[in-house]
Formats: sequence, C-alpha cells, structure tokens
Amino acid sequence: VNGPVVTISNGLDLANLPLPAKKRDIAVLIAGYKEPNFAESLFNLLNSIGIKSICLTRQLPRPEYLSLVARSSVTVFLPNRIQGEGFYLPAIEGMALGSFVVCPDCVGNRGFCLNEVNCLQPTYDLGSIVASCQDALIRISNGSAVSILSAAFHQVHQHSIEEERRLFLRVLSALLRSKSE
Repeated sequence: VNGPVVTISNGLDLANLPLPAKKRDIAVLIAGYKEPNFAESLFNLLNSIGIKSICLTRQLPRPEYLSLVARSSVTVFLPNRIQGEGFYLPAIEGMALGSFVVCPDCVGNRGFCLNEVNCLQPTYDLGSIVASCQDALIRISNGSAVSILSAAFHQVHQHSIEEERRLFLRVLSALLRSKSE
C-alpha cells in the first residue's frame, strides 16, 4: 500500500432494531445457525441441568429472530468455529437489544466483545459455555450484571451507523484537504 490505510468499524443501524423487551421471558437463547450440531448439544445440556433455553439452528425471518434476542436474558452466539468470522454482527445486535451476550472469540468480534467487560467470552467448548450461561444468569439474578450490560450498551453506540458515517466523512474531509494543498 502506498499511503495511509484507514479502517472504519462497521456501523449498526439502531433504528432498525426492536426495543428491548421489558420482560425477558426467555432465560437462554442459543443462536446456533452456523454450528447447529454444537447448538443442539448445548441446548440439551442446558435443559438437562434445569436451564430452559431455546435453540435456533435455522434462520428465521429477521424481525422474529431479533424479537427473540430482545426477549432473552442471555443469548449465546455461536459463530463459525473453523473459519472464524468477519465483523460478527449478531453479538453486537445482542448487546443493542439488552441481552447478556455469551460469545466465544471468532476474530471478527475482537473489536467489540470484551470478556468480563461487556460480555462473556468462553472457550468454544460445551463446559465453558454452560458455565458462562450459569454465571450470566447468576449475575442477572443478583443485580451484578448491570455493569456488563451498561458497558455493552456503551459499546453499541461506538458502533452505530451514525458513528460509521461520522468517521467516513472525516476521512473524506481529510482527503479533500490534502488534494487542495
């Protein structure tokens, strides 16, 4: 590359998301489209220890999917384990919808998933993810999840479509200034 390289994080259009549910009637939602077999195993394990969960292994219409995330106390996002991900939008959408996010590292979430700050990032194995679900539910029940949920909400606004636009316009403005000099 000859010249500066500028990266701008993807923006999330918050206006296209439903409002977080006032009453969260789903304890754990497993978003397992990309890892359906793993998601089913997690679902069976959680239910066997008394944690009621819903498992998604096929895509739903977007409004229906987002509504489920908005109603979930905890959402486990299962990105592709083998290939990794680019910007992993589902996890930041979960943060925007006020769900406690549990999401293993997938490279594409490193810019906004901060373990123990705004989510939990267990290793990608059943035991670690179950333990993170239990931990998240305990934090929610005793009120200690507030700091993580608040940090998640703050992180979402750093990745808003408005912030993406602001940064893009700043780069364009700098380019125009450099051309006129």
